[in-house]
Formats: sequence, structure tokens, C-alpha cells
Amino acid sequence: MAAKRLRFNPTVEVYEEHFVASASTGDCKYLRFNPSVDEYEACPIASVPTGCCNGAVSQHVLDPVLRPGTPLRLDFSLPSALFCQPSRLPPALLHTPASTPPVPRVTIRIPNMPDSETSPGLCQFYVLHSPEGEAVTVGDVLSAIHRSLREPLPSSDLAVLRHQTRRVKTVAGHGTSLDPRTKASVERDEEMGGARRVDQLNGYVVFAGIERPAGKDPLVWHVKLELCSRYDRV
Repeated sequence: MAAKRLRFNPTVEVYEEHFVASASTGDCKYLRFNPSVDEYEACPIASVPTGCCNGAVSQHVLDPVLRPGTPLRLDFSLPSALFCQPSRLPPALLHTPASTPPVPRVTIRIPNMPDSETSPGLCQFYVLHSPEGEAVTVGDVLSAIHRSLREPLPSSDLAVLRHQTRRVKTVAGHGTSLDPRTKASVERDEEMGGARRVDQLNGYVVFAGIERPAGKDPLVWHVKLELCSRYDRV
């Protein structure tokens, strides 16, 4: 594996398409440039060999908890006080890179329900890590999906209003681990908050992993959702 040195380009902060590996260890990483360095003489790099990082260089392998069949059973319709509980989302998991190799930005597509190949989806948005340029983490992806679906969405659509009503009425059963004052506050805020984007999903609010359709941009990640049991009777 022939090593080479890379010259700094002041117009580029992160070489997203020039994924590199350590010449000495073969460890995979994206290289972020330092504007005070013209050439990385002390850090020779090498082209990534075929098969590095669990597959071809062009492949981004999702963390297991983000793949279809994920053990996480996250309900995106829950308010933050319930969704972000450490028992559901351990801090160590949230800081894990979302993919290998890590990427500084991805696009998330949330489907309509029912979904179709030609549908533009319910919404689509970028996910970036803070500070910008560092690897997008599992926590970045999950919190961005949750934040987007919890956005207020005034609506007079009867189906949306039915799912809003069901969401509000059943939230109390998910707050048993909260202290009484916090639980009462969560229930009150949920009742006063009105309809939200998640109410358009017809009860399909449980995270079922992320797919990247064949032949599509590998950095556009499609969210899979499953029906939540508390919406069975809507």
C-alpha cells in the first residue's frame, strides 16, 4: 500500500470524497485539514485498499442500532422528557459514529405512511454534528428525526386530529418513571401543544431502522417506521 502526502487546499475543510487510511495501521478515517499546515509531511496516508472498513470504500456501513431490525424500539411521537431517558438511549450509544467510515453530513428522508417509490416523503433534512465537520453520531441522527417529527403542525385534517388526540391521551402511560411533578408537566404540555408533524404518520411512529435504496445516493438515509400499538384503536 503506497503511502503519499496530501497538500492542503484552503477551500476545502473536509475531503468527503477522499477517504483515507493510515499507512501504518490501516485505520479508516476522514481527514480534516488544518489551515496552518501546508503539507502533512509527518502524517503520510495511503489509499484505502478494497475491503477496508467492512466493504468497499464507497460503502458506508451503518451502526447496528440504525440498521433494519434494530433492537431500539423508539417512539418518535413521545415528548423529549420521555424519548431522551438514559434507559432508552444510553449516553455511550449517542456518541457512537452513525456509520463506518464516519461522515460529516447525511440527509434524512422520512416517509409518508403509506409510502411509495415515487413519493417525496413527509420531509427531508440534513443532519450535521456540532462542531460542524466532525462525524455524525447515532445521537445526531435519532435526535434530528425526533425533533423534526415533533414540530408543531396546525391542522384541521380529521385523521391528523384523531392521532393527535390518541397521542395526548396515551402519553400518561409512558411517564411512570418520572416524578409526579415532571409527569404532570409533560402531560399538560402535550395536551396544550396541538398537532405535530408526527400526527400525519397514521400511527407509524416507531423506529425500525434506516435503509439506503440501491442505486441511490448512499448519504441519503431513508427512515423505516412501524405502527405503534397505542394507535391500534384510532
